[in-house]
Amino acid sequence: MPRPSLAADDFFVIGIDFGTTYSGVAWCWSGQPENVELITRWKSKLSSFTSDNAKTPTTIYYDPVSTDKSWGYDVPIDVEPLSWFKLLLIDNDRLPLEFQKSGQIRRARELLKATGKTLVQVIADYLRLLWQHTIEELIRDRGDAAVNGSPFKVWITVPAIWNSKAQSKMLEAARMAGILDKRTAGKTEVEFVAEPEAAALAVLNDFKGRPDIKPGDVFVVCDAGGGTVDLISYEILSVDPLMVRECVEGKGKMCGAIFVDEAFTSLVKNALGGKWERMAIKSQKTMLHNEWENGIKKLYSDGNREWTVTVPPEAFDSKLPKLHRFDDKKSEVPLKAGQLVFQRGHIRGIFDVVLPQIRSLIRDQVTAVTEEKKGITPKAILLVGGLGACNYLYQELRIEYRATSKTQAKAVDVLQPSGARPWTAICRGAVIRGLSATPVGSEKGSLVVARVSRLSYGIVFMSGWDDSLYEQQDKYWCTQEMAWKADNQMHWYLERGSDMHHKDPVSFRYYQLYSRPLSNGLFQIDVLKDDSASPPRRKTDSVTAEAHITVHLETPFEELPEYTNSVGEKFRQVRYTITMLSCGTSMQWKVFVNGKVVGSENVVVAQSDD
Repeated sequence: MPRPSLAADDFFVIGIDFGTTYSGVAWCWSGQPENVELITRWKSKLSSFTSDNAKTPTTIYYDPVSTDKSWGYDVPIDVEPLSWFKLLLIDNDRLPLEFQKSGQIRRARELLKATGKTLVQVIADYLRLLWQHTIEELIRDRGDAAVNGSPFKVWITVPAIWNSKAQSKMLEAARMAGILDKRTAGKTEVEFVAEPEAAALAVLNDFKGRPDIKPGDVFVVCDAGGGTVDLISYEILSVDPLMVRECVEGKGKMCGAIFVDEAFTSLVKNALGGKWERMAIKSQKTMLHNEWENGIKKLYSDGNREWTVTVPPEAFDSKLPKLHRFDDKKSEVPLKAGQLVFQRGHIRGIFDVVLPQIRSLIRDQVTAVTEEKKGITPKAILLVGGLGACNYLYQELRIEYRATSKTQAKAVDVLQPSGARPWTAICRGAVIRGLSATPVGSEKGSLVVARVSRLSYGIVFMSGWDDSLYEQQDKYWCTQEMAWKADNQMHWYLERGSDMHHKDPVSFRYYQLYSRPLSNGLFQIDVLKDDSASPPRRKTDSVTAEAHITVHLETPFEELPEYTNSVGEKFRQVRYTITMLSCGTSMQWKVFVNGKVVGSENVVVAQSDD
């Protein structure tokens, strides 16, 4: 059956999941919005490493001799590539202490420095290679004419706990990578979506058509990825089309799969001692990939069994090969060549590096939903992400959320989708999110109609003094008006925990006095943010700048209203209104003078810096 031709107004939506350990790409043609496709063919130096080909490693290698760049599965097996560099977007002092001490983070910084490039340049290099491969695969699937003749709408996923600074760096990297380059088909649009929201859209979209899903049901989505674990909860508003709203504030923490990966690697290194160093990098990688990544990590359950790891022969003394068996007393028992045998406690200890933190995040989210819904528990907890496919995590949560008289009044289902679906949920969900922003997708796809703000946003102002309202430390003598004022007061346009889909704009009126004309008729207004549970009435140290609005005053200075103070000094008064309209993922700030817009700024809604 021939494929339909592209209409003149068709487009491609492309979702990019730039992950800590693996990255993935999904896409959809607007003519068939129900068909979300995955990029699954990757260039590779070793075919056995592409068994999980729904994603490719987030690694890049700069050849010191040829200066060539290789990435993903195509990195030579016998070299050490730059990995984990996504985590370097977070300022070191904002990383958890265990991350700051991580050998992998330290090594990532060393390898980054050795490249002679900035972090943004390295991310741009990786994204450029990923993007070029994506276009090649689109052309292979749809043809040159269809791809080159259609606009792109690109949605890149970011962790929910990232701040706007990290998002700005990602946008800069995307621009440097060529994603925003001019095309004959028109402008390429790039937007960001939080990873847990994308994951939730994907898994909830898979639920469409199930008879047991009804309006009012709440689902807690646990996106357990490589670096972060994010929780987000949605209430079903409509089943057909699927419409959901975020019902409580989501939470996240850096307690992802890289911690268990590093713990297993350390366990093997300690077990082998000097034998580890005898192994070539290729052998080390192959062993960890086969024995851990595609073996124990996915299959482990807390049963009383041993786990055997096959070690390359080169690690052992050729004259006296041994099997190292480790029981709870760490004793060594010579058995046979080429294997390590770990007991239940060793492997359980690896997962317990992060499992208590993940369970705590889920527990807090379930409690918040129960309080919000007045005693109604979530219908299910959905596990997605690479670590979300872990058997041990599933089993532990199943035990915790079964109905018992002591711990859980009503059972909460724990659902773990099979196959590659949980691992690819984020990039698939990014496409669904992109489609929902178009008339095509909003009619047929899944849609988040309400989100909860993780931060408060506002404007600082000065007010007339009132002893009963303001703190003495803010009392300020204004020499322009010759009156006492309260400085550092806050107007909060959007408060943390509130619904971000306001139908009506929020507005406040202000004025400023000037004794002489403004330089080029310009002045600046700061948009401030705060991550406190209840934002302060006054500007404190927790209130920081998020964005700046540049105002271009078109009215000639001499035509501005005149103000004369009590001692006869004359000033010109600029009266203006600042309006904020929230559309869920961003806020549109506008400054009006006499009903005319003289300044505006679109501010991406950032997440908490916690």
